[in-house]
Amino acid sequence: MSSKSDRVYQLCSKNVVTVQKTVKMEDAVKIMRAHDFRRLPVSENDQICGIITSTDILNGIATFEKGGTRVKTFMDSPIKEQMTHPVVTVDIHTTIEEAVKIMIENNIGDVPVLDEESRLIGILTERDILQIFEYKDTTIKVEDLVFPLVKTNPNDSIGNASKLMSESGRRNIIITKPEEGKVEGILTSMDLIRFIGKEETMNLIKTGKEEKALELLVKLIMTRGVLTMKKGTPVPTAARMMKLWNIGTLPITEDDKPIGIINERSLLKLFL
Repeated sequence: MSSKSDRVYQLCSKNVVTVQKTVKMEDAVKIMRAHDFRRLPVSENDQICGIITSTDILNGIATFEKGGTRVKTFMDSPIKEQMTHPVVTVDIHTTIEEAVKIMIENNIGDVPVLDEESRLIGILTERDILQIFEYKDTTIKVEDLVFPLVKTNPNDSIGNASKLMSESGRRNIIITKPEEGKVEGILTSMDLIRFIGKEETMNLIKTGKEEKALELLVKLIMTRGVLTMKKGTPVPTAARMMKLWNIGTLPITEDDKPIGIINERSLLKLFL
């Protein structure tokens, strides 16, 4: 088991897939969908020059919903026009604790790891950090870390839900049953990546008919069978369950109704 004083190379995810900055956004989405990636480093001459995240894709969809650029235009554009750059990075000698501070200070969920020649050799993610945090002794309860609830209903359109996620700065929103207010599912940025990257959806986008795709209902693509945690649950318990289920977000409930969420970023702040 790694500790916060260990080097990032010991914990980071390796064998990283990268793309060239001239690749179209459409191809980037397909790669992210195929590998279930939430982020995709962009390289040039064996050096990292940018990064594309699921949030970038989400914002591209939301821009159309707000009356802006068509999704087709976004998908046809080269990655270099949409990527985040310059990229915040660390080297292999950086400690995990130092890397976490950098992630918190820059409000980012991952940090690429470079070798002595500035070549990308891995990525340290919030989920990697969760492997360490789950063993930390703390009496803090989940409600102490909760983010305010952002929700919609299963009959909302995918386009409107995307706009809600973008405007609230969330990678996911809770889907509640209209009659009972209980959690029915969760819509994540990766659910959207999987939907947008489907051949049928891409064909609609290519022919300028993205409205037909985005007017479909959230319940068709949302994640069901969502694990929840009751108010009063100790944070280490929640962290263990997040790792066991391989999830990044937990709705927190009181009287069977959601009051907010905790996520990997919530836990990151307790690591230091």
